Amino acid sequence: MKKHRLTFVAAALTIIIAACSKNDDTSTPGPDPDFAAPLFHTLAVNGVPTDSFEYKGGKLVKLWNREPGAVAYTQYYEFIYENNKASGYNVYILDGGNYRLQTKGTSQITGDKVKIYTEDYGPGGIKLKTDFSEALLNTSKQIIRAGSLDTIQVNDHAMGPHQIVRYQQYTYDQHTLKSIYTHYYRSDTKWSHASQNSWQSTLEHSNIRNNMYFLVAYDPVLKLFLSRHSVFLTGPTALTSYSISKDNGPAVTTTYTYTYNGNSQWTEMIINTPAMDGLPATTTKFTATYIPVTLN
Repeated sequence: MKKHRLTFVAAALTIIIAACSKNDDTSTPGPDPDFAAPLFHTLAVNGVPTDSFEYKGGKLVKLWNREPGAVAYTQYYEFIYENNKASGYNVYILDGGNYRLQTKGTSQITGDKVKIYTEDYGPGGIKLKTDFSEALLNTSKQIIRAGSLDTIQVNDHAMGPHQIVRYQQYTYDQHTLKSIYTHYYRSDTKWSHASQNSWQSTLEHSNIRNNMYFLVAYDPVLKLFLSRHSVFLTGPTALTSYSISKDNGPAVTTTYTYTYNGNSQWTEMIINTPAMDGLPATTTKFTATYIPVTLN
């Protein structure tokens, strides 16, 4: 999935992962009690299977990913819960015919801040590196900022020591993501001069219910873990357009059109992405199958 142009939009939605709210005095909507909501079972891109979702006890417990052309799933996420909320994950990759641990993620919530700590491992369980990211929550537990306003010192062997500032701020209309502001700054490196860019994005949604949103509506940590799939999690109704402008330039708009089944769940989503940043215009087709899940 990450090799398709959807990921440009998903990355724009989650360059760091996301959000800033103008309304945090309303409660998050939820599915009807004891209602088995149709949730993703499988996803395919342009006819090629890419993702498979496993649920247990009303929670997403595994997410399998397959690279285009692969005959087997090349990695899977295993989600860990504490007190009914996501607290960590493990990523396993296919290596020599067997799955081995590649990344271990844990979370810590302190007040209105969430920190995600990650450890990467090589063959034989050798620890390669550690990292962390952070996000800010409002009182409704929506993610209102991802990244940090602080300057981060980076020591990179290839680029040399330099500094970066990167963050996103999101605006909601109650529970629906409406706009995103993204900022990125990098100081001089060995090979390039300092650069600074900003992006402003706006989103529009339909009035047709999006059940996948309710999987993360009460669980901001799980939403952070599912950043690759953020395009499916922008609100309780389906996303129809995403417009983005760079450095106050003209906006370009990606559109989403759907074919629905008798249960008002889309079975086909067509993403029309215009030419941008030197990349040609593309059309991407997602197809989905569903499984009923009583959300917990």
